[in-house]
Amino acid sequence: MGLLGFPNAGKSTFLSVVTNARPEIADYAFTTLSPNLGVADIDDGSLLIADIPGLIEGASEGKGLGDAFLRHVERTAVLLHLIDVYTDDVANAYKVIRNELASYNEILTSRPEVIALTKIEGLDEDIIQMQIDALREVAPDTEIFAISSPAHTNLKEVLRSLRTTVQTARDAEVVEEDTDGLPVISLSTDQEALSWKIKKTKEDETDVYFVTGTKIEKFGRRTRFESREGLNRLRDIMKKMGITHALKRSGAEGDSVIRIGTDTFTLLEQKDDELEL
Repeated sequence: MGLLGFPNAGKSTFLSVVTNARPEIADYAFTTLSPNLGVADIDDGSLLIADIPGLIEGASEGKGLGDAFLRHVERTAVLLHLIDVYTDDVANAYKVIRNELASYNEILTSRPEVIALTKIEGLDEDIIQMQIDALREVAPDTEIFAISSPAHTNLKEVLRSLRTTVQTARDAEVVEEDTDGLPVISLSTDQEALSWKIKKTKEDETDVYFVTGTKIEKFGRRTRFESREGLNRLRDIMKKMGITHALKRSGAEGDSVIRIGTDTFTLLEQKDDELEL
């Protein structure tokens, strides 16, 4: 599972207290520049926890090293979203991070999560409850805890919740057997619908990037490719699902040819947008 939140939200302190990891801790943003890993023991089990470097608004576009940080989030199955209890608008802080996840790759917003307000040591209970209530307005179905890592307040409760959430996520995976009797792990229905693949081929000396996947192909079938507005809406959906980012990493440029189903278009809008394919 991964720790998520703004810089200086208390992620490294949490990790150092509940695990055997020894991350650098300081009172300034971007102390953590690469993920730190630790194992937390809870009851008769354990959790592998990754401290993902802090995100800021604009991270999905690469601001503040966030583009690189978000790639680490993709590797986690469950998220613990840490928010400094002294934040003026905790609800907005939560929404900003969620929006960055959605902008980078929409599937990240479907990851199971737990929220923890940090640094509550010495703070009045009424203020803590007020911040919890504010978060419940924007995350009504998510478990919310108020914790202090230095004082070890509610840490066991958070770890138990995370362990249950991780186990539930694992149980949601469909386990089948192949013809050799070996277990095959497949995605849940929702995850499978959001997943996609990219295959690069050549047609008449031109690189063509095939994008396949249940949801993106469904959007493709609904798109009017002769409409500039329709095409740009599809491009926006691709960006939110993380497809555009992956295409660029695969070598695609603005004028590269993308194919979804039987339709082709360029990765980015061209001035004339009348490319003959």
